[in-house]
Amino acid sequence: MDDYYSSPPAGFTLRRNGSCAANEKECDNPWGRWYDCCPEGTYCSSERSDNDRNVCCRTKSGCKALIEQDPHCANNETWDLYINNQDYFCCLQGKRGFVQTFSEGGAGIACADPGSGELDNPSQSLLNLVASGEL
Repeated sequence: MDDYYSSPPAGFTLRRNGSCAANEKECDNPWGRWYDCCPEGTYCSSERSDNDRNVCCRTKSGCKALIEQDPHCANNETWDLYINNQDYFCCLQGKRGFVQTFSEGGAGIACADPGSGELDNPSQSLLNLVASGEL
């Protein structure tokens, strides 16, 4: 993966419960308390002309098609990649990706600590890990 436009820090966003870290940009708030975060120095969907969600790009012109050719997290060292249907997203290492279905319809994807009780809701399903961070 040596293409400037598709290699990290370009990649899929990190899903965080609460706010993004100091060295990350808060991009979207797709549902509830969950936020999409990108590394500093990248562009979120709201800053780009393509408006593709869940990706961090090095330029304002977009990069999702390139990233989908070799799916990876924007920080592929410490973030793990998950997929729900066609939607990729990343979790911090040690957390598990899940999907939660809503009684009024629709669903949300997020990350949780396995032993915290956050995954005790019967409307949640764990997702399979696609790729682990390199550290």
